[in-house]
Amino acid sequence: MDYRYVNGAENGIYHKMDAGKMSISGKIWIYSKDSWFGKTPNRIKYEVWKSSFGLDENVGKGDVIPQLPEGTEVEFSKSFGEQKSGQYYLVFYKIDDDGYNIKGSGILKTE
Repeated sequence: MDYRYVNGAENGIYHKMDAGKMSISGKIWIYSKDSWFGKTPNRIKYEVWKSSFGLDENVGKGDVIPQLPEGTEVEFSKSFGEQKSGQYYLVFYKIDDDGYNIKGSGILKTE
């Protein structure tokens, strides 16, 4: 995440999910800084959206704060309750660009 906003739908990244209790878990870390980086990293917000005809549905959101020094992994998780089967995508964003570049990995699942 080198910018303030990453949208799975705009990048063609969808997750085909079965019906069930949905949750997300993952980790993020700072991998580099721009020359003008801020004093502390900004909170990263994330949202899970269900793709549908017409307006997509926001099924939940959460946030996580990256930690210094670079490379420090921060775990996050959130439950979104019972969800229908379908195509879902993720959106990650910061309110303001802080100069910290983020990588991450995780799992979106239903049980």
